[in-house]
Amino acid sequence: MPQPMTTDEVRTSQPLTTADRLGILDLFARYAWAYDGGDAQAYAETFATDGVLADENDLRAVGRPAIAEAIKTFFDMRGLNVWQHHNDHLRIDGDSERCTVQLLGRARASPPTAASASAVWAGYISRLRKVDGEWLFAERTFYMGMPKGLPWKR
Repeated sequence: MPQPMTTDEVRTSQPLTTADRLGILDLFARYAWAYDGGDAQAYAETFATDGVLADENDLRAVGRPAIAEAIKTFFDMRGLNVWQHHNDHLRIDGDSERCTVQLLGRARASPPTAASASAVWAGYISRLRKVDGEWLFAERTFYMGMPKGLPWKR
């Protein structure tokens, strides 16, 4: 499981700026739009070229092509359900080059004609790094339903 950065790692670079934080928020928005819209290529492009998508079980996709293929499996599982991710309360620790983001997120899933939706809770720990001035996921690990509790409390 990815761990937050150590104090020594954080001290080696400049602190996060407002522009960094806005870039990180933009990354999470692009991620949600790509996932919710079923765009595997746009989803994979939110990761560094050598990025990793993992879960608490056996999923470990390394590199954009593998990530795009892995996420297609999730798109197939949701079928026609419409998804809307809510990534609006991020805990960001790091510096101007890399950081760890913890998120307790919720996605609403519903059939296209339904008047109501069910919520799916998940915990995420994401390691980000800036590549050519753009924030990307270096590693994103998710914990669906969190039957073992909050992942950063383990």
